Amino acid sequence: MTCGASGWTITPARGAGPENRHTSPVESANIKIELMASTEVMEKAWELLSDKYFPHDRVSAWQSPVFVARFDQ
Repeated sequence: MTCGASGWTITPARGAGPENRHTSPVESANIKIELMASTEVMEKAWELLSDKYFPHDRVSAWQSPVFVARFDQ
């Protein structure tokens, strides 16, 4: 990924918004991307979204602090 993230999750998404329309005729084109990263990487990801996608696509994005618990073997 060009913003420097080492991993991310992409899942199919469905929903409706205020205008209830899609920019793509392909229903499966709706996706949800989840990225947990450092502040520096998140800033780069946000810049990428702002420059490349916000002006042309219907995109919603948010940032939120997360706490990760995992069992390391």
